[in-house]
Amino acid sequence: MARPARKIDLSPECRRDLERVAWSDAQPHRDVLRARIILMAAGGATNEAIAEELGITPQSACKWRRR
Repeated sequence: MARPARKIDLSPECRRDLERVAWSDAQPHRDVLRARIILMAAGGATNEAIAEELGITPQSACKWRRR
């Protein structure tokens, strides 16, 4: 059985900044993707669910959750 994913707590300011990046058309794609990974992880999504939703590997989701 897999371990539970690490919980992420974001301050309101950090969440606001990540949301701004996550939905920006002017930011580089990699920054948008990373912001979306972090927001989904903070929302309680599993690495597998994040990977499926964003078209990445679960390992990439796990990496950004740890960072």
